[in-house]
Amino acid sequence: MVTKQYNACKRASETFNLIVDTREQQNPRYQQRMEDFQNLGVLPQRRALNVGDYSAVVHLPKGETIDYSDKLSIERKMDLRELITCFGPERDRFEAELYRAWKKGCRLYVAIEGGSYADLVSGNYPNDHNVKNVLATYHTFEKRYGCSFVFVTPETFPTFVYETLRRYIMDDLYGKCRAKKLTVA
Repeated sequence: MVTKQYNACKRASETFNLIVDTREQQNPRYQQRMEDFQNLGVLPQRRALNVGDYSAVVHLPKGETIDYSDKLSIERKMDLRELITCFGPERDRFEAELYRAWKKGCRLYVAIEGGSYADLVSGNYPNDHNVKNVLATYHTFEKRYGCSFVFVTPETFPTFVYETLRRYIMDDLYGKCRAKKLTVA
């Protein structure tokens, strides 16, 4: 049954502000992503994030603000080359970020723009890393830190970010309303 609270939560989840980490490089691809986010109805704002590259802030009708940056974040990797680098030479730095998210209880998605799991299995990536080691690291990180690796294209990345954040926010707000911890309407 759709209630007034449900509809208010839905509206709030569709109009969040997108937090973009200040370390995201501003280049033509970045500019295109920002335009795509605005076309989806979210306002990007740059701010340093503790983990990941993208998260959200919601401003509720009654003036309350909920910052989701310590609850859900999306780390963007531009391609398989960058991902494999995070499994090799940059492993310590990358694993430290995964650990920070896990320790805070922050749900972290690692979105790779381009490539696929099939490319990892077949070794179809531009590094000489051993396939067995790459797959072991991939699955170990998912299990150890509760993160999810997701393969997207540059064109679908903004929609993935928007829908992932929107659904999380909706479920969080509506759950709090049902538990009588929050009133959105």
